[in-house]
Amino acid sequence: MGMIQNIIDFALKSKSNIRLRSLCSAITRGDRDSFDLLLSDAELKKICLTESALLLGLAVVEVSDLYFLKRLLAIGLNPDEPDNMGLYPIHKATETGNIEAVEVLLYAGANPNAADPSGVTALHIANSFDGLGELSDLLIRMGANIYQRDKLGKRYLM
Repeated sequence: MGMIQNIIDFALKSKSNIRLRSLCSAITRGDRDSFDLLLSDAELKKICLTESALLLGLAVVEVSDLYFLKRLLAIGLNPDEPDNMGLYPIHKATETGNIEAVEVLLYAGANPNAADPSGVTALHIANSFDGLGELSDLLIRMGANIYQRDKLGKRYLM
C-alpha cells in the first residue's frame, strides 16, 4: 500500500505544480481572466498559501497591475514571507520602484523593517537608488527604522 500511496501523492503533487505554474504564468502575462479562474479552485488556493513569497514576488516585479497583488493578499497570502534567498516582497517592490505595490504590502501588514540575510531593509534599498525619495518617505511614515543597520553596520542615510 505504501508504494501505491507514494504514486498517488506524486501524481497529486505534479497536478498541483502544473496549476501553480499556470497561475504564475497568468500573473506574468497580466491575464486576469485565467488568474481568476485558477483562483476559483479551492485546492489551488491552499497551495497558494504555502507559496506566498513566490506569488507576491511575481505580482510586484512582473506586472504593474496591482489587481494581482491585491487579490493574492485578499485570499490570505503572507506579505512577510521571504523567498528562498531571504528577500521579502517589500524588498522586490522597492527595488523596482513600485511605490503603489510597497504601499499595498505595508497596508496588508508587511514589516517595513524586514531584513534580508545581509540585514538590508526596504529603506536601505530605497536610499541606495536615486529618485526613490517618495518611497523612502512612505517607508518612514509606515514605521521603517532610519537607524537600523545592515550586517556591515551601514545605515544608508542620504
